[in-house]
Amino acid sequence: MRRPKPRQSLTRKQRRLQEAEEIELLDSWIEAMKPASGTNPLAVTPPPPSAPVGRLPGAGGGFSPYAGCKLFSQLPISRRTKDGLARKYTEMSEIQRASLPHSLCGRDILGAAKTGSGKTLAFIIPVECPSHASPRWGPEDGVGSIIISPTKELAGQLFEELKTVGKYISERWSFGCGRKMLMQRSNESIL
Repeated sequence: MRRPKPRQSLTRKQRRLQEAEEIELLDSWIEAMKPASGTNPLAVTPPPPSAPVGRLPGAGGGFSPYAGCKLFSQLPISRRTKDGLARKYTEMSEIQRASLPHSLCGRDILGAAKTGSGKTLAFIIPVECPSHASPRWGPEDGVGSIIISPTKELAGQLFEELKTVGKYISERWSFGCGRKMLMQRSNESIL
């Protein structure tokens, strides 16, 4: 009988340190390359899919532009969020390309697009990403965001997208409708 391989996992402290370093890098990237307020990222020529992403190699230590990019992998979002997106999504829709560069900078967005165009994902990603303003947000800090939906069907859709994209993020989501409340935390369900 074979012996199981020893599990090589990071300690909780090491993971928190890595997350803090990643968030610091993402904050620097967002700040260095944020689009000018009021500009349309769709007017920017998108970088090729093979272009380097994040901190660029070289003496300048600059970052790749993310305004105008077409792929979720080219955005300054956490590795965990990218992993969750990769399960179902690779390319961004027009509403996502137009809004995400601004919303990741912390700006308010007003957008209109047809049904099925990707509006839900366009506002879930900034909500779900580790808060760049408060990287140490934890359960003891209370509610991080509330999304209010006009219909039960849309609330269910939002909840399903949060579960899909946030599979690798240790956040808690709730879906409340009338007297029934469903809660999700990582992979365990609480009913």
